Amino acid sequence: MLIKLIYMKFILNYLLHRFNYNLVKKEDFSKKKEKIFKELVNSENPIIIDIGAHKGETVIEMKEIFPKSEIHSFEPDPETFKFLK
Repeated sequence: MLIKLIYMKFILNYLLHRFNYNLVKKEDFSKKKEKIFKELVNSENPIIIDIGAHKGETVIEMKEIFPKSEIHSFEPDPETFKFLK
């Protein structure tokens, strides 16, 4: 099983590199995303508006990056909105 996973990862990496893409670990991507947001937002306590908030994934992520932020979320779907409450 382990050999299959290693082989699959090798094939996936090969195909991604062939088309100029790279596999990035989730932790690395999160750090890069945090750095980009902090460079774009020039405040430690921004007001963030999340339109189409779904289940609050972005709210959680923004609170991790900007713990002092004020976030307003809007979700038009009543069924999905239940998760935000």
